[in-house]
Amino acid sequence: MLNKVLMKNISMLSLALIPIVSVNAKADSIINELAGSSEKIWQVQAFDIDLGTSSKCTEGLQYIFDISGTLTIRFCNNAKVEISQYPFHTEADGIDKFIFYDGQKYRLVYSKKTNYLGLEEEELVIREDGSKQNATIDIIMIHIP
Repeated sequence: MLNKVLMKNISMLSLALIPIVSVNAKADSIINELAGSSEKIWQVQAFDIDLGTSSKCTEGLQYIFDISGTLTIRFCNNAKVEISQYPFHTEADGIDKFIFYDGQKYRLVYSKKTNYLGLEEEELVIREDGSKQNATIDIIMIHIP
């Protein structure tokens, strides 16, 4: 009798641990897609920087994800390259992947493909879901390993 109770409790404990392990594995998989083994630089818009002493920029936007959970956003603002940093974390619900930073939740869509030059590239879409009043916003970025 005691043996049956122990086996039942062990089975229930094992089943309870499976989702936790798979959620952590999914989070690790998302981090790997975003940051690789240390960090990845994702290009939204290439930087256009004047050469010379001024180093003024006219445009540019990069997202840099690192495995410690820091998102660095580099962007051109008033002819200067500026940096914003945010802690981030990820989640998955079995169908969709999400990233949370700066108090917002975004849906992630990650893919790999070969571009027209024959180079493998990774594409990441960060989607801010809209509502009936607000449009859905997609931030599309490319990483070339």
